[in-house]
Amino acid sequence: MTSAPTTLTDPLELERGKRRRQQREALLAILFVAPATIVTFVFRIWPVIFGFYVSLHQWRANSHSFLGLDQYVRALGNAAYVLAFLLCILFFYGGYIGLRKARQEMAEGKGNFYPYLLPGLILSVGIITLMVGMAAQDSDLFWAGAFLALIGGAVYWAMVRRAGGLVLHHFGLHAVQLCSLWLLGLGLFVFAIVEIQANVALAFQMLVVLAPDLFVPPLILQMIMSAVLVLAALGAYAVSRWRSRLTEEFDRRRIVANLLVALLLLLAIGSFFYLIAAFQFDTEAAAAVQPLGSAEVGGAGEAATGLPRDEFRRLYGAPKGENLASMLMAWPQVLSISIGFFLMFVAYRLWKQAAAAERDMSVATFLGLAIVLAIGGWLLIVELPQAMASGDLSYYQSLLITVSYALGTVPLQLGLGLFLAYILFYEVRFGKSFYRVVYFIPYVAPTVVTATVFGIIFSPRPYSLANQVLTALGIQPVGWLQESKGVFLVIAQMLWGPDVIVPSFLAGPSLALISIIIYSIWVFAGYNAVIFLAGLGAIPGELFEAAKVDGAGRWQAFRRIIFPLLSPTTFFLLILSITGTFRAFTHVYTMRQAAARGSADTATVHIFLQFWQFNQWGYASAMAFVLFGIILILTLIQNELSKERVFYG
Repeated sequence: MTSAPTTLTDPLELERGKRRRQQREALLAILFVAPATIVTFVFRIWPVIFGFYVSLHQWRANSHSFLGLDQYVRALGNAAYVLAFLLCILFFYGGYIGLRKARQEMAEGKGNFYPYLLPGLILSVGIITLMVGMAAQDSDLFWAGAFLALIGGAVYWAMVRRAGGLVLHHFGLHAVQLCSLWLLGLGLFVFAIVEIQANVALAFQMLVVLAPDLFVPPLILQMIMSAVLVLAALGAYAVSRWRSRLTEEFDRRRIVANLLVALLLLLAIGSFFYLIAAFQFDTEAAAAVQPLGSAEVGGAGEAATGLPRDEFRRLYGAPKGENLASMLMAWPQVLSISIGFFLMFVAYRLWKQAAAAERDMSVATFLGLAIVLAIGGWLLIVELPQAMASGDLSYYQSLLITVSYALGTVPLQLGLGLFLAYILFYEVRFGKSFYRVVYFIPYVAPTVVTATVFGIIFSPRPYSLANQVLTALGIQPVGWLQESKGVFLVIAQMLWGPDVIVPSFLAGPSLALISIIIYSIWVFAGYNAVIFLAGLGAIPGELFEAAKVDGAGRWQAFRRIIFPLLSPTTFFLLILSITGTFRAFTHVYTMRQAAARGSADTATVHIFLQFWQFNQWGYASAMAFVLFGIILILTLIQNELSKERVFYG
């Protein structure tokens, strides 16, 4: 009697089937996200890349002459270089985040990240080269980038297949994030250094012609002698400090470590004294050329470069002594402000460590160091107004108007939205859906139409709705959208007469901007209320019952339960509100009036006017990219500050 054969499944075949299923699922996922990825690149990422490329050129219909960072310096002064270095730091930090995530996954036993660095580097270089080729309309760069991207993708795919399917694909993403952001940061850093040095070199060549007596060579011999003396002293100290700890055969590692420390201290001390001497020389040179006119500076530039007058003016314009002084002070101001921001950051980190310290002595030490570093950083950052002085004052004014618009809009619309949501959720028993629709209508209504209606409401005519309200209250009609005076100055003149004078920094935002702020609050307060309603609905009712049992009133329940649990919703709306106010354009442009003299023109409106009215496409792109950098920095700061304040349950 024979038994039936037993069918055993081959383990290798099971493993192959599992890999095939994983590959099919990964391919299906890629096909699903590919359209969204393409749309995001074409309509989100590519305009930013091309805008940065345009901002580096004197863009015209038939000519695209390369200017480098000159457009940014024209808009921001020497503060443009500081912003460039700050963006470099952000790029490096973003790459570090990718490295940190990869190392965390390695610690969890998910594989080895480092072999993916090579294909990630090749793929990143290829993608960046491809984008530069597309932006520069250079076919050679484009095809070289495409070739490198294909090679990097092929190597990465081979490594994934070798690792057993698409299980470790996240390591490739981390590698691309690390390499691409670090390459962008390094490229921008080198580019900014080259741009500063080129401008400074030209300024020094012109200075030799204008003031030859001021030009002194760096104290090279003195610096070398000082370096030798300091190195000898530090070396002697290191040997005497560690002599008792050395073995009979000499501990070479300790000797090398001490010599390295001595060398670093030498470089720090030498750099400090050199920078002090260079700053003093640059300050004296800038003061000497400050009062010179364009004729003298232009003649010195023609003599220094050997260019004829027309060619020099075509390349460099007609610089004055003020422009030359700004070029001479570029390095001192950039280094001073950068070091100041670094000291402020270190002070912030020490302040956080003081909050986490347990011993009183540690708290006092951290707080003392933080205060000292903060004061030192502030003293160095004081150079920022001087660095900004050579920039476009009208652009800075538009940025200040944008900040005023954001400060006047965001807190009120968030607070009003939260108040409306609370009343509707806890007090209104019937018709909640109707009120939600009413709140949401201003947000979904056409912006141009509603802004035009508000333009009629805030018309300067005596019979406009806003002026009729003032007349009913016994107040004289005002200009509203055509009034360029600050709102506090207008109120003071209403109370005490037209001869009242208020300092400019106390006048407040213009009445025209206040009218636009009122419109923005009307539109977005209802939207915020609807989002807050969704957040209130997610709070468990058991918490309120427990709070009532403990004797908590409405204010205690709101402060201790509702507001902390609404922190994710509040953070989300805060991000949208701040970025939205800095990007606001349609309703501002629709409601603005020429009689307001630009007192309500936010940065986006100013950029649009430079692009559309004055045909300065490259300059407008530079200002737009600066605004993009400001929004990016504000978003990152909000993310950093919200880590310990947002409760996700």
